[in-house]
Amino acid sequence: MDTMTGEVNETYLSDLHSRTTDENQSSFTDFVEDAEEDDLGTTIAVVSDPTGGIVEASDEFIPELGMPENELNNFRRVRNSIDIEDDVKRHNKAVEITGIDDKYADYMDNDSEARNKISELVERVENGEDITFVCFEKDPKWCHRHSLVEKVTEKVNDQ
Repeated sequence: MDTMTGEVNETYLSDLHSRTTDENQSSFTDFVEDAEEDDLGTTIAVVSDPTGGIVEASDEFIPELGMPENELNNFRRVRNSIDIEDDVKRHNKAVEITGIDDKYADYMDNDSEARNKISELVERVENGEDITFVCFEKDPKWCHRHSLVEKVTEKVNDQ
């Protein structure tokens, strides 16, 4: 049986902007410097709070795969209360304190809309489509898209 499995990748908004812009253009969606090297497939914004132009920079927007708003708000509250100057350390400490990584994993497993969207994405990848999840956090900050990539990849490999 021939399979045409695509790839599942991830990136963050500022990287997406840098891949699709140059200093001489007026719109970041008008130009891709090296299509072979920078081909991310279908870019999908997976955020619940679509700010900063992420929806416009991405091919698609699937808010059902963003962090649940109540968890995101709690995370932000905790992160803002932590007295650590380094932004990455403060961010990752808030992840540890809130357990937001486990809460997002539970959300992906138990929310019917999230499960349906994940199933749709698995089917698309199995049919050969390359997809790239886009969120805001740059490594080494923890981001829910890491868990989403793992979940979709795991389901594709189980098929």
